[in-house]
Amino acid sequence: MEFDDEKGAFANLVHIITVVPEKKLCGKVDDFAVLVFDKPLFKYSGYFGAKTFDCKRDRDKPIYKHAGYPVVDNKIKRIRQDNISVKICKFCDQATQLATDTDVEKGQSGGPLYRVEDGVAWQYGILSGWGKLGSIYTSGPNFVNAIALARERYS
Repeated sequence: MEFDDEKGAFANLVHIITVVPEKKLCGKVDDFAVLVFDKPLFKYSGYFGAKTFDCKRDRDKPIYKHAGYPVVDNKIKRIRQDNISVKICKFCDQATQLATDTDVEKGQSGGPLYRVEDGVAWQYGILSGWGKLGSIYTSGPNFVNAIALARERYS
């Protein structure tokens, strides 16, 4: 697999890190993969740090963003949404999923839930799907630890 974007970044996929939860308490727990490429892309496409979500501090605050590539009118378009709030942050499997008010379309799964703090973009989750509770992002310690593992092993 290769990554190639309009900004001139090009890299080859060399490894994929996935997480298998010890107990599957609900659907889409740890529904993500960390892709490791043969060279860094952040100087072309931007850098994301990773953090776990602080439910007490940040729930119901419209301070998050999401970017994805949905299919709209049979065409793939890059769309970013601002002012997203996390509505529920401790359901199902504790802190591993976040329910938000993100307006999503088919094809946006895998996009980041993020916010920019002091000029640095921090990712809090990965869009997994949507349902009665809202748009669901996989998040939590396994998400952050998988990214840390990738950086430790492949940087």
